[in-house]
Amino acid sequence: MTSAVSEINFFDPQTDDCPYPAYQLLRSEAPVWKDPVTGMFFVSRYEDIRTVLLDTKRFSNAVGSGAADVGKAVTPEDPEKAKALLEAMAVEEELTQFAVPLPLYVIGKQVGMPEEAMPRIKGWTRSR
Repeated sequence: MTSAVSEINFFDPQTDDCPYPAYQLLRSEAPVWKDPVTGMFFVSRYEDIRTVLLDTKRFSNAVGSGAADVGKAVTPEDPEKAKALLEAMAVEEELTQFAVPLPLYVIGKQVGMPEEAMPRIKGWTRSR
């Protein structure tokens, strides 16, 4: 793990295997950190997390609380913003197609399921 906050990358396989040094670095040097890859904010100290969770007037993940506020961000007079929003939605759709099977594949590998049987796991999640 690197020692610079700016080099933290939660998509890095080494960080993914053991994220605890990154968490410790964030707690000590950047308790509220914006991930440059995802744009998401990470809050790493207990009291700060508690404050964010309990103070719903100041902190929200609701639609409209940030740049994704469609009502304010996109108007018919601004086709470039509309195009950017549609492109972002397309990326989100691609991520959904990736994000759903990936954890199922990882779980299958962890329990020793043969790779050719992996598609069955997804079917089992819909069986009820």
